[in-house]
Amino acid sequence: MRQSRARAEESRLDVERRLKYLGAARVSLDVLRLYWDGTNVRREPSRQHVAILAECFHKEGCHRLELYNHVPAKISQECLALALRDSKVSAHQLLNDVPELTFPDEYKLDYLHGLHRIEAAREFLSETDKWWTVDLYLSDLDTNLETCLIEEYSNEEKPTDGEVYRKIRQYKDNFIFRQRWQARLKGTRAKNMITLLRNEEWTEAFDSLLPIYGLWDGMRLTTLHKIMPMRCPELIMNYLEGIKKFYSDLVEGDEHAMEKIDPATVKAIELRAPRASTMDAKFLSSEIYGGKIFSAFSGPEREEIWRRLQMIEGLVPSLRTFFCDVVYLELLTNSVRRLTQVPKNKSLIEALRKRFTGVNQEDGLVRIQIAEDTFIRRGGSRTDQIEHGIRHLFAFAMREYPFIPREPEKENLVQKPRAHAVPAVLRCLADLASELGFESDEIKAMKKLGTDARQTYPQSRPILVTSGPGVALADRCGTPRVQSHEADRNLLFVDHLHDTRQDQGDGITSFFVRKSVYLAFFGRPSRMGNAE
Repeated sequence: MRQSRARAEESRLDVERRLKYLGAARVSLDVLRLYWDGTNVRREPSRQHVAILAECFHKEGCHRLELYNHVPAKISQECLALALRDSKVSAHQLLNDVPELTFPDEYKLDYLHGLHRIEAAREFLSETDKWWTVDLYLSDLDTNLETCLIEEYSNEEKPTDGEVYRKIRQYKDNFIFRQRWQARLKGTRAKNMITLLRNEEWTEAFDSLLPIYGLWDGMRLTTLHKIMPMRCPELIMNYLEGIKKFYSDLVEGDEHAMEKIDPATVKAIELRAPRASTMDAKFLSSEIYGGKIFSAFSGPEREEIWRRLQMIEGLVPSLRTFFCDVVYLELLTNSVRRLTQVPKNKSLIEALRKRFTGVNQEDGLVRIQIAEDTFIRRGGSRTDQIEHGIRHLFAFAMREYPFIPREPEKENLVQKPRAHAVPAVLRCLADLASELGFESDEIKAMKKLGTDARQTYPQSRPILVTSGPGVALADRCGTPRVQSHEADRNLLFVDHLHDTRQDQGDGITSFFVRKSVYLAFFGRPSRMGNAE
């Protein structure tokens, strides 16, 4: 049924294409203008792609007459008649040759795709040879045919994962166009996209970010396979909702304004900490007031955006940072899952909540770990005991995950060297879970492993900022480097991670980064009573 529908639609579009096709002509680059329907964000050329194509033209020549290099354009019958008359060209020549067409000085011919070829040609071709081959179509094109012409891709540029996802969601009610875009994905990308689209919860979360056009260069379909098996939708949703809130708050929830936030802007602000780092603030201030980022906004609008940006706590998030940090979260969940089985159709968080029995707890009090063997108590409910207990377990994983790799799930594995969890660390994790009120068969078994050889760390207050540049941008997301992890290990307790202190310095520390990533997944906890 679907196949017959697809064939019928293809046949109809082919008939429409032949009816509206007028022929090919050589047209001056000065006349060409990328078509914009006034509704979507104007597409800007990627300087990298333009440079690559210009280099290809230099090495291999600029083959403008080859059919695959033509660009399609729309023209009215009246404008075409005038151009043919002024150029002394017949309609028959357009269909059987590639004549040169001339247009009035102020006239602009809207081409539908081929942006990077045209921009590279502007740079490469000499002033006396600046033309391109254009396939001309009548301007009253069928909407579906126009969409096909706009979205046809040559080898000049492969669509990003984010662009494919946006198009699939745009055409969710149009089977033919949706299938065309899904067909651009191969292998793991195609498989992961199908898995994502079948999960309404995940799809809804990603769809909430569709208005923020600039985010989507950060989409990574190849990392999606890590998200589903973690079984931590609550943490994933927290991060994605945080991204939406951040960009929404910058423009006071105006979705039209969100569409004006372009990829260059997102790339410039992601992972910056303008409230804490004076160096980040100085850089962003220069970029914003210079109009290099948020360039689609007016001067007063950029000034207001900058005011709001300076109030943001932690690191600026994006889809790229999300997919980097998911890799780190996977390591933490591998450790925490040692504590319990996770039933089918349940999340790890739900499974841990079920394992809370209140053992070793006091009514109305929540135990807060401030060092490996030291706890304080704060007033709180049973719900607070559960939620803070889960946070403690993940904080333990942040300290010890290198020693608690994922437990093999298959039996009779092929023998090969593999990392094993350190029994003493597993014993410490089980003891902590028990002290926080959790019980399970897995916890009981782990408490029998060796002796309690927990690490004792000197107590100190984390440093959030530093003189000099601090942590480089490349190290502000994903799995921490060994040196940074060792430096922060004795500080990764919930009391420090929940600290609301806001310091300011030249740069940020690695602990600032860990704290920001933790809060991106878990959010701020509910307020509790004073310590006892």
